Amino acid sequence: MGKIMRALGLMSGTSLDGIDVAMIDTDGAAEVVRGPSMTVPYEPEFRRALVQALADAHTIADRRDRPASLAQTERDLTDIHAAAVAAFLQTHGIAGSSLDVIGFHGQTVLHRPKAGLTVQLGIGQVLADVTRCPGRVRHAGR
Repeated sequence: MGKIMRALGLMSGTSLDGIDVAMIDTDGAAEVVRGPSMTVPYEPEFRRALVQALADAHTIADRRDRPASLAQTERDLTDIHAAAVAAFLQTHGIAGSSLDVIGFHGQTVLHRPKAGLTVQLGIGQVLADVTRCPGRVRHAGR
């Protein structure tokens, strides 16, 4: 059995209702211990911003493009995810320093598989900096 790592996963789906946060301790193979979880709902105003982001994303031709309101929504989304991490840790009495990695896919706003184009909003490095998670940052959307 390998080293046990603590992972926190963040999920925000197409329902645009909020962020699901869940923790596991795992060796990445045979050992998986499920920890606490919670949902942090989006505020109605932010949900409206996400709906607008979905509309604005239709003009994207390159996954790094952030036309119209997308740049600000991306920053807001990242900040809201960081706040969800903080709320989760506080609610469950978990030290942030105990986390080895945070899984953060962001929010998908465009998916064109035939064109090989998928766009997720979210800035992994900002989330890592704000949460002070010591792990390396990898974000599929950038």
